Amino acid sequence: MGMSVNPQVLKFTEVNQEITFEAEFFAHASAGKDGVPFAQGYLRWVSDQHSVTSPISVIFASK
Repeated sequence: MGMSVNPQVLKFTEVNQEITFEAEFFAHASAGKDGVPFAQGYLRWVSDQHSVTSPISVIFASK
């Protein structure tokens, strides 16, 4: 499975500021064919002072 995130860099300018981003997922041709109908991973944003990790789970739709 592949993933793309936009924007790739978040720039915060004030405390408690919220910024949105989009994540798009791409299933490879073999996704779900090994009997495992899902994938798991995480998205991590890192700066010099902080690190924020968001867990991600994707369930492959059957065709």
